[in-house]
Amino acid sequence: VDPEAHRLYLRGRYAMEQWHPDEAQKAIALFHQAIALDPTSALPYSGLAEAYAQLKTFSVPPREVMPKARAAAVKALELDPYLADAHAVLGSIKLEYEFDWDGAETALKRAIELKPSLAIAHIHLAAHLAAAGRADEALPELELAEELDPLSPYIATYASLIYYFTREYEKAVEAGEASLELAPDSPLAHVVLGIALEMQGRLAEADAQLEKAREIGGDASFILEFLAGVKVALGQRERAREVLEDLVDLAGRQYVCAYEVSTVYAGLGDTEEALRWLARGIEERADCTVWARTDPKFDSMRDEPRFQELVQQIGRGG
Repeated sequence: VDPEAHRLYLRGRYAMEQWHPDEAQKAIALFHQAIALDPTSALPYSGLAEAYAQLKTFSVPPREVMPKARAAAVKALELDPYLADAHAVLGSIKLEYEFDWDGAETALKRAIELKPSLAIAHIHLAAHLAAAGRADEALPELELAEELDPLSPYIATYASLIYYFTREYEKAVEAGEASLELAPDSPLAHVVLGIALEMQGRLAEADAQLEKAREIGGDASFILEFLAGVKVALGQRERAREVLEDLVDLAGRQYVCAYEVSTVYAGLGDTEEALRWLARGIEERADCTVWARTDPKFDSMRDEPRFQELVQQIGRGG
């Protein structure tokens, strides 16, 4: 292994752990530099796949970055078929972009078979199982991921989200607080803590976290989505609609995950618009759509036949 290439790889991973759009782009550049120095090493390709996949969280169209992520993961496995990290990221791509639930589970379990201590494989398998409604199976994987890498902002942030989707709100708050302690400048850390607090009924605290996220991260779509949601919970419907208008306006100027708009309309009780935006999210292969089956934001629509039809398009998940 080229020592400088490995150093660049480690710097790329550190940047990616900060969970920020600028840092994700920095990680991509560092991984490319590592590949240029040592094109036979599989690790930088695996890191590159993760970084490209992360970009979809930051207002980049999935169809623009996910094929690149998949190509990098496949290249990593061509160079080293036993690289657990590459199997793990390929599994997440199969779930979040291809809606290939069986393929995702196979890839993630293969990663764990190869490297049982790989926290990221356990966290992605937990996400897969939780999104499929298999919370009883998801929670042990999630807890193991936290034990294996307790100092990872990525693991803590993702753990908080998964606890949120499995309705384990006290644990979601704990993981959100850990995420914020590890990455205090991450807007996503403030978001995950905020939505967990909201579900506990701690609305003033939740609102403060979401407002702080906006202060740090600006009008990122994932911030506006949940900020509007907490305004609804507070009974500030006019303020929620103002934030929603900002979100829809943003969607007219750049890519915005349609799923994020859908949840706001659902919270406001506008089923027609919620369904229209959810269908658009499925069409654009937005990663969040795999959570439609379990997302608390859609509880009011769960018996709606058209909602059930849309969920079936995402796949059964087990």
